[in-house]
Amino acid sequence: MQNRGKMPSFIGNNINILTKHLDHPDISIAQYSKAKRLELGQEVLKKKRIYLDQKYWNYCRDAKRGKPQKPIHEEIWKMLCKNVQIGKMICPVAFPILDETFKQKDVCSRKVTGEVIDELSKNVVILPPLELFKLEFLYFIRKHTSKKDLYSCASMAFTYIPFLCGEQIPYNKAFDNTTMTAIQKSIFDIFSEIPFSYMTDGLNDVDFNISHDDSDFQRKQTIECQKHQHEFKTFHDVFMSEIAGILDVMEDKLSECLQYFFESETGIKNPTYTEDEIRKTKKMYANLIYHAFASNKISTELPELHIQAGLHAITRYQERAFKKGDLHDYMHARVALPYCNIFLTEKSLGNLLTKPPLEYDKQYSCQVLWKDEEILEVLQKL
Repeated sequence: MQNRGKMPSFIGNNINILTKHLDHPDISIAQYSKAKRLELGQEVLKKKRIYLDQKYWNYCRDAKRGKPQKPIHEEIWKMLCKNVQIGKMICPVAFPILDETFKQKDVCSRKVTGEVIDELSKNVVILPPLELFKLEFLYFIRKHTSKKDLYSCASMAFTYIPFLCGEQIPYNKAFDNTTMTAIQKSIFDIFSEIPFSYMTDGLNDVDFNISHDDSDFQRKQTIECQKHQHEFKTFHDVFMSEIAGILDVMEDKLSECLQYFFESETGIKNPTYTEDEIRKTKKMYANLIYHAFASNKISTELPELHIQAGLHAITRYQERAFKKGDLHDYMHARVALPYCNIFLTEKSLGNLLTKPPLEYDKQYSCQVLWKDEEILEVLQKL
């Protein structure tokens, strides 16, 4: 693997951070992580946030190496660079970008893509979908109950590149609590500086297919949906069917959120519940959310449900076939719409998002663009 045997610069620059953290044993890793994410979120929210799907990262990659697919892509690339460099804009990434980047078989292409992502993202990433759901659901509950520590979802939705798949900080019982906490906070600081390109370089020697091809799954999904097509008359009927399905799949995550909420409100750690109590509580909240959507009481407050259900529902309602890449496209939309100002994507997804009955660009106040000329014009006006 590349960089083997040599200390990366981002580690060398932080070699003395352990001493700093040993002086503040009263701050836990959870408190430290939350404070750092809040600080990052406040900085990110000062800028225009442009989300690029993989197609536009690839356009920028080719423009960077002097081989743009179209001349206008070089202009788009230069305009993005200029606005990011002067601090007006940032292009955060998300998990599907990592997955799709590693589908590039050519090592050179993957390397340049990593460099482009480093340049435009400034090491900023949007939380993975399940972590976003937890954040959004807890905000939703607190907003209508205690309002304790009520930070906006947007202010807490951003983190650093190495945490694309979730925040994993090691723990070892061999150390006392003070030392272990200092080590964990030091690791967090070091991780926060690891660039995307270092991850792509580090996996250059991996000779297995890191990405999953979902073609077969999409074909099976299309066949299964066609079997039930006669059961629905309106788009709302299909949408509510999707809401019910997502709530069923998210049951364990819902339970985890409720337990975390209870512990943070009461201070009681590891409360004891019977299986029946857990089942009834999950069902109660799932029903509450379902009927709130059914009566149009909520929509954008829970983007994981709203966006995913809407995209799946419109695909089924218009009797479209689910195709390879839809999973990533829908994930791009899910993270881009609630947390970015502009979403650069492909025509088919753009049409779904901006036309009735969804019109998600208006609901989330996020411009969805797919025409190169229009994208360049918008970037120039920024």
